[in-house]
Amino acid sequence: MGNKQVKSVSQLASLCSDSLATLKKDKNDKAVHSDENEEHCKIINGTVQAMKNVILGKPISQLKKKEDEKGEKLSPEQRKKLAAEFIQKELTMALIKSLKVLSVDCKRNVVLICSHLSKEDGDYRDHITQNPDILEFLVSAYNDHDYTSETGISLYTGDILQAFIRNIGDRVASVILMTDDSNWLWAFFSTHVDIASFDVQTQA
Repeated sequence: MGNKQVKSVSQLASLCSDSLATLKKDKNDKAVHSDENEEHCKIINGTVQAMKNVILGKPISQLKKKEDEKGEKLSPEQRKKLAAEFIQKELTMALIKSLKVLSVDCKRNVVLICSHLSKEDGDYRDHITQNPDILEFLVSAYNDHDYTSETGISLYTGDILQAFIRNIGDRVASVILMTDDSNWLWAFFSTHVDIASFDVQTQA
């Protein structure tokens, strides 16, 4: 996370949110690859790794193994705080819109975090169902024609969408089924079945 040291979940979320906000974006508000974004991405990659540590109950800082034993383990209350920060700072949408420029490990960590929060935190589940634009983005991400794991996003957004459907259930399914844009649902049967990538096609 560069020279910036964080000691609390709130500071961690703020650093991630601020870095996401400074990324250069296209006309659709999606982050793009550029030299300007490279340094910000390093910070985001670090903060997301630290957020995964919070989920796993580990210290925020990246410590060596022998030092890690001395690190203060994070409590369930602090993990609950992370969920609250994700909601307040709208980090879910900010992160999924920035997946394109993040490292593969960071993308995987975003999937882990969103999946965990949707399984364990009721307020986070409410947040997802009350913000259908998040679900819309996850569905529309299958239209991204880069299906590689390195620079594509479909495999990761698809994993998050599956986790939301599995963990939140009927409330997410009803948003997808009852949306005014029927293309949300029927695209899975008409368009996404023809995706060039077998892995992405199978997932869709």
